[in-house]
Amino acid sequence: MAKYQVKGSCGHDYEVRLFGSYDDRRKRLEWLATQPCAECRRAAQQPEFSITFEGDAAILVGVRRCFEIKEQLKNRGWRFDGATKTWRFRGDYPALKAELEFILEQGWSLDDDCEKFVEALLAS
Repeated sequence: MAKYQVKGSCGHDYEVRLFGSYDDRRKRLEWLATQPCAECRRAAQQPEFSITFEGDAAILVGVRRCFEIKEQLKNRGWRFDGATKTWRFRGDYPALKAELEFILEQGWSLDDDCEKFVEALLAS
């Protein structure tokens, strides 16, 4: 076993432990250099959302199966609608605005049209 510093394709440096023959480790290091680091892979897997509004409800569409995000949404008062496969949050304008700010603070990616709409809404 040996520890190596790798520079991922994303530009980040990280440490790996590799086992096996020298040639196998060298090949693995070459391959790792073509891949993004674990943190960048996780960030790329973040779901993309779209938000719509229906009366006093914000509707979040496009949440993929990501347990961590689902738990955060549930803890903040969002409810899953199994029939439409969407997350819904009901509240007055200040509560909806707070939820939109939370989503943006989390760095969750929104589709382009939705992001412009949300930013305009928060600016008002």
